[in-house]
Amino acid sequence: MTHQFHCAFHPAPGNDGGVLNIGPAAVSIDLENLCLFANVVGQIEKRRATGADRSEILGEWVGNEDIDWAHIGFHPCRESYSLRYNGVAWEAPADATIAAAAEARLFLDNMRLQA
Repeated sequence: MTHQFHCAFHPAPGNDGGVLNIGPAAVSIDLENLCLFANVVGQIEKRRATGADRSEILGEWVGNEDIDWAHIGFHPCRESYSLRYNGVAWEAPADATIAAAAEARLFLDNMRLQA
């Protein structure tokens, strides 16, 4: 991969998580939260593909004590995602967020294949 979003995810030694770069923010993230991020962005992108939603599309998940995400949503008027992780909120371009989710999915899939 040699595009501008290359290396959106940097795994930590031992595959217990790593650092996820999304737009202007970089967050330290464990595998469970990384998986949730990739799944929720995928869910939002499926809803976007239908073209039905013209207002903010919010990601949905069943929370538990180990989840650090408080918000993942897409704003069509700005073509951006709003995110809140571990109390930090920011907005990132949709293409950067989608690329980060794709890298996260690839990393997680590769881990499963190696297990």
